[in-house]
Order: sequence, then C-alpha cells, then structure tokens
Amino acid sequence: MLEQVKKPVLIVSVLYGVIAAVISILIKGVMPHFLAGLVIGIVMMNINFRLLGKTVEAYMAELTSKTILLYVLRLALYGAAGGLCFLLSLEALTGYAVGVLSICAGGIGYMLKGGRIHD
Repeated sequence: MLEQVKKPVLIVSVLYGVIAAVISILIKGVMPHFLAGLVIGIVMMNINFRLLGKTVEAYMAELTSKTILLYVLRLALYGAAGGLCFLLSLEALTGYAVGVLSICAGGIGYMLKGGRIHD
C-alpha cells in the first residue's frame, strides 16, 4: 500500500521545495542559509517518510522493540537536523521548517490527484 503512495508524494514534495526556493529567491534574493535549511528539511522528510513505512510494517508485525527504535530514530533525526539548522542561523531554521512542510504538500497533492489513503 505505502509503495504506491511513496513516489507521487515524494515527487510533489520535491516540486514544493523548488517552488518554495524560487519564491524565496524572488522575494528576498538568494539566501544560502535558507536554501540549505530548505534542502535539509525536504531530505529529512523524505527519510522520515521511508522510516515511517518501516515503522508501520514493524508495528503490524508486532515487533514492539523495532517499532520503538524506529520511532525514536525518527525523532532523533528531526532533532539533529533542526539543531544543526538552528546552529547555522535562524534563516536556516526557517528554511528547515518550510522544508518539513513539504510532506504535507506531497500528501495533499496526492489526495487532490485522486489518490486514496487505502490504495
């Protein structure tokens, strides 16, 4: 089920990132820290999306320790990436936040194209 959803969601999330980068460049000019944070956020969400699939599979197979480990790993990756962006600058942290929202855009885009959660 998740395999059918992954590709369209990831494609839309990358397109969202490109659109967000173009808009930020048009409004404020090139901001390297913001763009770096945006890329980090998009990459982290794509990694998170893949780990989420593995977490759900482990949960369905009743592998409790693996489920907990994957959940904690996902949170640690979020925290590490966010912390890295914060240390870089607030622009990078803002870009990271915008990048993290890319998965929402991907999911909404998938649903608008007629995809269903239960496909």
